[in-house]
Amino acid sequence: MRLKQSDRVRYTNNPLVEVVAQVRFPRILEIDDQLPSDFQRALREHYPLFEIQEETLSILIGQGPNKSVTDNLPKRIVYHFITPDRTWRISLSSEFIALTCDKYEKWEDFQPRLIAALETVKNLYSLTHWTRIGLRYRDLIIRENIGLKDVPWRELLASFLLGVSVADHLAEGNHIPEINVLAAQSVVELQLEDCVLGLRYGIVRKEQVGDQAYLIDADFYLDNQVARFDLDAIKQHLDKFHANAGAVFRGCIQPRLHNALGPQLILS
Repeated sequence: MRLKQSDRVRYTNNPLVEVVAQVRFPRILEIDDQLPSDFQRALREHYPLFEIQEETLSILIGQGPNKSVTDNLPKRIVYHFITPDRTWRISLSSEFIALTCDKYEKWEDFQPRLIAALETVKNLYSLTHWTRIGLRYRDLIIRENIGLKDVPWRELLASFLLGVSVADHLAEGNHIPEINVLAAQSVVELQLEDCVLGLRYGIVRKEQVGDQAYLIDADFYLDNQVARFDLDAIKQHLDKFHANAGAVFRGCIQPRLHNALGPQLILS
C-alpha cells in the first residue's frame, strides 16, 4: 500500500514527544563480556554522559491461577550515551543500537547522528548483518497547549481514530460525553509499500499527562531479516520510513488541528 503524500511541514507547536530509531543485529558476545569503552571514546565529545540500565528478562509459564513467572534469567545490559542537555541518547546492547530524541525538530538533524552511530558500531564490532530496522514517532496532542481545550476530538482527528468515543448509539441521548471515555487504545498493523506500519493510537488517561490527551504512535519497520549491514541500504530504508511518517500523521488529523499546530512549509 502506498500512502497519500502531502507537503512537508514543521510544526511551531510540535506535538512530537519522542523519536526513536533502532537497528537490531545478531547478538555480539563481545558487548556482553566487556564494557564498550572504545565505543564511548568515539562518542564522548558529543555524548559525554553515561548510564547503565539492567533489564531483567522473564518468562510467563502456564495460564490462569496456576501461572508462574520465571525471572532468574540472565539480565540484559543496555549502555546509554547522552548529550549534556539530555535531549539525545544513543543506546547500545549486545543485540541493538538505538538513537532517541525527545526534542525532535527535523530529519536533517536526526539522520546524521544516527548514521554516525551506526558507522561507529559497525567499525568497532565488525557488524555484518542486521535483523530489524525501525523508526518510531510518538505524537501527544494536548488541546490546552494549542488553544483547543473545549474542541471535541471528533472535530480534530480523522474518523478512523475515534473508535468508542463516537459510539453514540451506546448511550442514552445518543451521545457519549468525552469525560466518560477514560482511555481508548487501539493497535493496527499495515503493510506499506516499503515496510510495515505499526500504529498505536488513542486517548491517554488524565493521570498520565495531567489532562486528557491523544497519542499517535507510528512505528515503521522491517523485521525477520538477515540482511547485510550496508550503511547506504540502511539509510535508504530509514529515509523511506521518514517520508511515510509525515503522511501518516497528516492522515490522522483534520485541518483544524493541523492549522492549530502552526505548520511551516519545509522547502526541499
